[in-house]
Amino acid sequence: MKIFILIAVFSLGVTLQNVPWLDKNGQKRMDKTFGKLWKDQEVEIVNLEVPVLVQKELGFKIRKQTLYKLIGNGNHLGYMYLDKAPSKFDKFDYMVIYNPDLTIKEAKILVYREDYGGEIMSGSFARQFRGKNSFSQLELGKDIQGISGATISCQSAVKGVKKLTKRIYKLNQSGKL
Repeated sequence: MKIFILIAVFSLGVTLQNVPWLDKNGQKRMDKTFGKLWKDQEVEIVNLEVPVLVQKELGFKIRKQTLYKLIGNGNHLGYMYLDKAPSKFDKFDYMVIYNPDLTIKEAKILVYREDYGGEIMSGSFARQFRGKNSFSQLELGKDIQGISGATISCQSAVKGVKKLTKRIYKLNQSGKL
């Protein structure tokens, strides 16, 4: 039984205008990432809203307009989870794209708002998450190497990706995804 509500369907190249907290720069980085992952393919981004009662049952909250199912040419491509995480003085926006088997296909910092530590947006940091899943250790300094000068942001990113990965696994295991 599907418990989520389909809110909207978007195609690649169409902005997610209904995500009020994702700014224009974040949208551009997201679109660019989708273009690299699925060249010449239209991707439908379907918003999944998990009812409050289910969230209580699972023991965590899922903000509206943060969890999406990805469909391309009628095939299930995976999921996308958007979130915010704290840096030293502000928050940054990031996304994690999952394959259908819930391994991480891509993790990307979309918007970083600090004067220092912007190196966290580098591809080399994000690539370390590829292939990881809810059973992966996902610990800074062990399987994910940090970036000098961005320690707080790296810790926060690793913690955030780990949290989202465990949540999406729990949603799937309980039949709610």
